[in-house]
Amino acid sequence: MSKIAAYSANALLAKARAMYGDILTSEDYAELANCRSTQEFLNYLKNRTAYEMVLKDLPNVQMSRARLEAMLMKYRQMRIASLAANEKALGGHLYKIMLLQYDMNVLLQCAENLGTSNFGEYLGFAPDFFKNNCQLPVAKLEAAKNFDDLYAALADTPYGRLLDAFKTGKLKFGVRVLLPLLHDYVAGQTEQIIKKDYPEKEQEALLDIIRMRSDMTTIEGLYRLKKYFPQVHPKESAFLISHVTALSEKELDALLAAENTEELTALLQKTRYGKLLDFSSEEIIEKKTRRALLRQDEKNLRFSTYPQVTLLSYIGILNVENTNLTHISEGIGYKETPEEILKYLIVQDN
Repeated sequence: MSKIAAYSANALLAKARAMYGDILTSEDYAELANCRSTQEFLNYLKNRTAYEMVLKDLPNVQMSRARLEAMLMKYRQMRIASLAANEKALGGHLYKIMLLQYDMNVLLQCAENLGTSNFGEYLGFAPDFFKNNCQLPVAKLEAAKNFDDLYAALADTPYGRLLDAFKTGKLKFGVRVLLPLLHDYVAGQTEQIIKKDYPEKEQEALLDIIRMRSDMTTIEGLYRLKKYFPQVHPKESAFLISHVTALSEKELDALLAAENTEELTALLQKTRYGKLLDFSSEEIIEKKTRRALLRQDEKNLRFSTYPQVTLLSYIGILNVENTNLTHISEGIGYKETPEEILKYLIVQDN
């Protein structure tokens, strides 16, 4: 590695680990869960955390939950955009993966908010790096009022074909069904970028992260299916299986054919993820999978010497933080007790 390349790598490592220092702690979550109003929640974030950067100029007025969640997303996007711009300037390739993730989030937000003003507000908070590099037809997406508008807007993009199954009636359109299709496409593109642009040892470490994340999405989808729709034939649920995976074809076929959650759990315990997923608890499946990912990301961020692995792991941890804060704000809105709120958070020691 040249002196310039080594300097760039060290700069990326330092930046990601410095940002990691701003990640909220269990103590922060406990304090936030004890807030009894949205305003108290905001004041804590503004006065005692790094979220001050997006909250400092907000007027001291009541904020809707949609706007609050948009502000939390703005912080997340600003952090990721800062890393992406820095990595691109230093000659890296991981920014391409961050742009793919941004595309996916934009499309999910659009699908969830068709015909409302919420999507436009989400776009308004996007950092310049994403606005300037996004290849999606944003104006058409913002104008979309229904599925047909969305389908037409994406017709000339790589994402258009993902909607064909909804257009033909093979699948019923909805965010929960669109999510695994987008995940699979983005994971596949990410895998191609990693294989093309990174040397073998770093490639292996990056692919481990991508494949585990993809597998956890598959596991979540299959578990929900077996729990709530056990009558669905395996062939009808094959769309839940990602092509980007660390599992064998035999393992995936067995998981897909499982008749219920008990059989699915027994099969999962025989895979490489058996020791990472805690099936002894009554927690929802998303908490099990995301805590497993959080453990891996924390480990990578502390010990990996590959800057791109550190960056990807930091983004994973930041995503968990965003999810946790959304849960807390919702819990406060529903007048849940601090104990009830904390029960749903994804943290290492919980």
